[in-house]
Amino acid sequence: MFSQFEHYNANLPPDARKISSCAYVTVGTGVGAGLVVNGATVRGLMHPEAGHAPCVLTMPGKDDDDAGSTGTFYPWGCRTPFRGVGTTEGTVASVALLRRLSSRGETADLSALPDSHDIWDVVSHALACLSCNLLLTVSVERIVLGGGIMRRGHIVLPAVRRKVGEMLNGYVPAALDGAGRVREDLIVGPVWGDDAGIEGAVALGRRALRERDGGGN
Repeated sequence: MFSQFEHYNANLPPDARKISSCAYVTVGTGVGAGLVVNGATVRGLMHPEAGHAPCVLTMPGKDDDDAGSTGTFYPWGCRTPFRGVGTTEGTVASVALLRRLSSRGETADLSALPDSHDIWDVVSHALACLSCNLLLTVSVERIVLGGGIMRRGHIVLPAVRRKVGEMLNGYVPAALDGAGRVREDLIVGPVWGDDAGIEGAVALGRRALRERDGGGN
């Protein structure tokens, strides 16, 4: 998380406005989110647990008998024992996805699924819900989606941006580009790929050394 924040600001042109906030969401065996606000990591009562935030399981605009009304129903997390009913983690964590696939008699290998599989729409929808919550509550300037599930980022990221745009419906103009779409630089994949955790630890270590030696941030 912190390495992503530092990397982005370090690579801006000298006259460009730097960001002061960033969220890093990791999507793997669980879902977690770390926050940097005003250049510092956030910890209050505990570390942020955005993966446990409730996830809207319906999207309007399509007919689906399972919804009980007009809308697309995403049942993937509603009965999961994994960390909460109807939560982001209970919907898109790998263990929850595999359980749903197993209940449908499908493969237990996520990497073997085609890009066209409907599971990626489920993932995109849940992460769009989480991204909207982060934008509307913390007003972060960058959301980084990483973790093992995001190895399908070429499918998931564009869908997340599109769904966030639909959910916000123009409410946050700063999140949009000139064409009225969610900016590509607002919701992005990790700079460091699978090494994001290691790079983040190194970045925090560097910062601790600077503070110890009186160099501030």
